[in-house]
Amino acid sequence: MTVFSIDAEYNEGNYYIGDIFEVACLSSNDKLFHSYINIPTNVSRYVQQLCDVDPSILRQSPSFNAVIDGLIEFITKEEIHGSQTTLIGHGAFLSDFPLIIANCIKNCYDHSSMKEFKFVDSMEAFRDGGYDRPGLDSLSTTRRTTHSAAQDARLLKDIVSTHPNIRYKLYTHDDILNHLAIKMPLTIREIQAEAQKRCYEDFEQFLIKHVKMKTALNKNHLMKIVNRYYYDCLYI
Repeated sequence: MTVFSIDAEYNEGNYYIGDIFEVACLSSNDKLFHSYINIPTNVSRYVQQLCDVDPSILRQSPSFNAVIDGLIEFITKEEIHGSQTTLIGHGAFLSDFPLIIANCIKNCYDHSSMKEFKFVDSMEAFRDGGYDRPGLDSLSTTRRTTHSAAQDARLLKDIVSTHPNIRYKLYTHDDILNHLAIKMPLTIREIQAEAQKRCYEDFEQFLIKHVKMKTALNKNHLMKIVNRYYYDCLYI
């Protein structure tokens, strides 16, 4: 098995509007893939401070699709031929993995190349292993000053290597998609299609009925979706 520690940072925690702006992947032989991403939305001041990210750096960074191309190429190059490639992320079944797939859908990126991967949520494994505080900071003697993707990937690799008795559950690409389908009652493409068919007010009411009732979106988040997808569709 070839194991890669992976982490992604994003500007919102919701699957509809969360844009990944940083991704890092660390191989078992300590080679690192790391990149910032040029995203179409603003990063809040809180997230800027939390992740120590400068918006000007993001504006100069490559697109999401270019970064994922680089990530897949890195994994393909570093994986051991004939072994199972496994991506491990901390709390990733509930955040990083579905967000990566959601961003692929949103950016029309073909994520079928990930079907050969297995996925592990290390936080889930430590919680099942009896750890009451399974967060990265609690499991490590190293204290993070920021939540950068590269730092978190390295911290996770160290934690996994120093806790050899933890048992990990392997998830498939379909498991991530199924989880995403629960969290996203509508796909990004369906939202875009409805935006093209409806006027602004009708589109807002459509989302209230089909999105807000099924998620924890507040009014501000809902309006971000309305503005982003409705006005984008005007120029398709």
